[in-house]
Amino acid sequence: MGDIIDTDYIRRAVEYSDLAALRISIFQATGDEEIGRLGPVATLSEDDKTRLRERCVELIESDLASWTLRAPSDDEINLMLDMVLGKPTSPGDFELRKMVLSFEDFPGFAEWSSPEATAPEGFHVAIIGGGFNGIATGVQLAQLGIEFTVYERRDELGGTWSINRYPDIRVDTLSASYEFSFEKEYPWTEYFARGPEVKGYLHHIAKKFGEAIDKVRAEETRQMKADGYEPILKSSRWCLLKRKDNLTKKQTVKLRELLQYNLQSVKAYLMREDFNR
Repeated sequence: MGDIIDTDYIRRAVEYSDLAALRISIFQATGDEEIGRLGPVATLSEDDKTRLRERCVELIESDLASWTLRAPSDDEINLMLDMVLGKPTSPGDFELRKMVLSFEDFPGFAEWSSPEATAPEGFHVAIIGGGFNGIATGVQLAQLGIEFTVYERRDELGGTWSINRYPDIRVDTLSASYEFSFEKEYPWTEYFARGPEVKGYLHHIAKKFGEAIDKVRAEETRQMKADGYEPILKSSRWCLLKRKDNLTKKQTVKLRELLQYNLQSVKAYLMREDFNR
């Protein structure tokens, strides 16, 4: 016995939908010529809008099971842009809008110019901060095979979503539009996700795509919090050192202050540099 189709429910859903977004989504899924012949929704008469809604209901009711997610060709994307905008799209605008649509797995990511290209030996990138930008930068570098370390002053990822914890903090745009273009279809539980869920999404990204977080620093931060040194953490800064003799007087003083708290990460780095010299 087949599923019972509630046409009234479909009709109500279509009435409440953004007609322009619904029309282009159904066209992408079905290629239906009837809805493709209509111009931009904003220019349609009320009679045409009514007919468009009716056609959307018909297609959802009769053809939904056959729809699949797929990446359209450039010609199809151009056609859909014309349907939405009502005018041709220039080549430059087309490339930008295609990237925003995020049909590819990693849209907008940089790639090496040839298979033989690699980063110089010993090249290592320091990413400051483990929020959205820091994590996205790490994913990009990982795609290129470039080593990196994310330096985060807190003991967890999340950036502003780790720092701010006021009651009912949440995104002010749809959760689905807050995703990275390279990790879509996350199972959000709300249309406007709360802070802990956004932070959870970032941890999901770091776990799925790999992370290079300074573990010594994270463990150290947790221990200093437990020992009552949180004010020091709030005013501390990273010293990214290459050679001790390149330090300014101010940096030397700051390093001396850090060393008195027995920061293992700083001492380990200095010992390594002394060994390598």
